[in-house]
Amino acid sequence: MTAQTGQNSGCEDVLDDSAISVLPYPLQARQLDQLHVHSYHQIATCEQPGATLLLDSQVVSIPPDGALLVPSGNAHALTSDARCLVNCIYFKAALPSPSIGSLFLNRLTKALIQEVSRPGVKQRSRRLMEACLYDQIGQLLWTSGSGMMPPSHSLRIICKRIFDTPEEDVPVATLAKDAGLSERSLRRLARDELGCTISRLRTRCRIYKATQLLQAGTPVKLIAADVGYQSDSAFFAAFRDLMGMSPARFQQTVRLPVVSAIYD
Repeated sequence: MTAQTGQNSGCEDVLDDSAISVLPYPLQARQLDQLHVHSYHQIATCEQPGATLLLDSQVVSIPPDGALLVPSGNAHALTSDARCLVNCIYFKAALPSPSIGSLFLNRLTKALIQEVSRPGVKQRSRRLMEACLYDQIGQLLWTSGSGMMPPSHSLRIICKRIFDTPEEDVPVATLAKDAGLSERSLRRLARDELGCTISRLRTRCRIYKATQLLQAGTPVKLIAADVGYQSDSAFFAAFRDLMGMSPARFQQTVRLPVVSAIYD
């Protein structure tokens, strides 16, 4: 895969034909790119110190042992104090929180990022690794060690319950009572720590589960009920709203090739 300059990162339609893409961006010392916004999420990782992201007027360092998540719609730009190579992972997914945050990358995720961005990888093998990487990132975003879960213990309990069983339409009042909170307190915590309502969180969890079922090859027409929707039309509308594409289109872009392809 050809390395890109950071200045073009806001103009590339990198996800036209896939749900995830990894592009390497070489940065020069004291380079500052233009602020830009795109409709997909970005994770920036760099093993060398000195790489940073400009987020509006705030400069945040990319940790050498981790990464920074920039959800869609946030203005940002790559910067660097020294020459380095930043790997940028672009993807569409239902996020547990729309907030910018740090991520801890496990060894498998780091290895997949390196391999997917390596020149000369055969297309079928790359598609397989991209599907695996997409799954890994989804798992990282929803684990308590990723920095994406809310600080409140009560809200973490509720988030885990919704994530584990998103198809259940448990009333907010019941969730609050089970966590030892008033309904008003729960709604305030969700607004302050998640930046969304409990209903919106449930939608994100349902769509995330749908992406996993689609990756596994489950027919689109069977998924709506499995993730808690009473009609296909309601599911399709929610999926397109979060993912920017139809369930069928998503399944087509992330469909796994046969495992033997990696040995081609």
